[in-house]
Amino acid sequence: MKNKISGREKLNRWNWLINILSSIVAVFPHGLCNIMFNLISGMPTILGTLFRYVLIRRLAAKSGKNIYIGRWCTFKNIGKLDLGNNISFHEYCYIDAIGGIKIGDNVSIAHSVSILSFDHSFVKSDIPFKYQALSTEKITVGDNVWVGCGVRILSGTTTDNNVVIAANAVIKGMVSSGLYAGVPATKKRDL
Repeated sequence: MKNKISGREKLNRWNWLINILSSIVAVFPHGLCNIMFNLISGMPTILGTLFRYVLIRRLAAKSGKNIYIGRWCTFKNIGKLDLGNNISFHEYCYIDAIGGIKIGDNVSIAHSVSILSFDHSFVKSDIPFKYQALSTEKITVGDNVWVGCGVRILSGTTTDNNVVIAANAVIKGMVSSGLYAGVPATKKRDL
C-alpha cells in the first residue's frame, strides 16, 4: 500500500507553479480577481483549490503559505483579511472582513462557519433596522485554533492561541485558551 501524500506535500511539490500563477495574477486588477474568485468558488478538484489559493494570495491584505479554501466559500471585503500559515476554510464558510479579520497559524475552520466583523444597529426610529448603520470591530483568531462546524464568530472577538470552539457555538468577546461550546459559548475546560 502506498503512503498517501498530504496536501502540504502536494503544495510544496507544485510551489513553482503557484509562484508562476501568482505572478500572472498579480497584474490583473483587484476587481477582476474578485470576479474570478467568485466564479471558481464551486470549482471541484485540486485545480479549483489551486486557483482559489492563488487568488486569495492576490486579494488578501496578507496571505501566508498553505491556505486551503473549500468549495462554495464566500469571502467579502477580502482586502481587510490577514491570513497566517496552514489555514483551512472548509465548504460553505462565510467570511466578511469589513471590520478587519486576522487569522493566525495552524487554524482549521470547519464547514458552514460564519466570521462576521460587523454588527447591525437596531435603534427604534423612522429608519428601518435594515438600513441603519453598521458598526465594525476587528476579529483576531490566534494560533492553533480549531473552529467546529456551524460556529458563528461575531465582531470584536479575540481568541488566544490553543482554542477549540465546538460545533454550532456562537462566540463574541475575549476568548482565552480552552474548549468553548454553547450559545452563547462558554468555557467548558482548559486545554
